[in-house]
Formats: sequence, C-alpha cells, structure tokens
Amino acid sequence: MDVQTIATQVAEAIQAAPEKAQELVRDPRGTIEGITGATDFNATEVLQAAIGKVSEMGLDLSSLDLSQLDLSAIDVSKLNVSSLMDAAKNLGVDISKLDLGGLLGGNIFGGLGGMLGSLFGRK
Repeated sequence: MDVQTIATQVAEAIQAAPEKAQELVRDPRGTIEGITGATDFNATEVLQAAIGKVSEMGLDLSSLDLSQLDLSAIDVSKLNVSSLMDAAKNLGVDISKLDLGGLLGGNIFGGLGGMLGSLFGRK
C-alpha cells in the first residue's frame, strides 16, 4: 500500500473512533499497523498525511494529549511542523504540551525549538 492509501485508512478509522487519535500519538507505528495491516511503510510520512486528512474532516480532537507523542517512533526532521500546527489549530488540539524543542531539536532551529518548547510549557 502507498502512503496516501494507508493515511486515508488511518484518517477514516479516527473519524469513526476518535480515540484512535490518542493511540496514534502514543504508538504511531503500532496503531497504523493495527488499523491497516500494513507493515512496510514510513511512519513519519503516513502520520503527516493522516494528520492532514483528519484536519480536512474538521473533527474535534480537543481531548488529544500531545504530551504522549512518541517522538522516537518518527523522524522528526522530516515533519512539516508548520502544517502540523495548522492541523492542531483546525482540530482544536492544545499544543501547549507538545515538545516543540523535541520536534525542532534535530535541525538548525534546535535552539529556537527549545525556547518555544519552554514558552509553551515544556522544559
């Protein structure tokens, strides 16, 4: 299966059962495998695409706890942080618990990411 097919299945599963979004945050690879049965995929690409698709659905995921995001399961250097922030806004997700320092720490903006992470409640 390609990234978009997998992402669509994940987004549809979250639409049908919004609690799947928290599972996806806690264990991206395991949740994607559980939903789709796929084992050969790039978890970062699928996660990014699925978040975009869920954002377009206009779901209310305000209860999502981003402090549980498993950053070790994804390649944070490949994430489009700007689009993730837009998606969080569209979905009503509180980003104050998101480890922005961890998201941005692997690239040239690492210092800025740490500072932003501290500003948003993560030290």
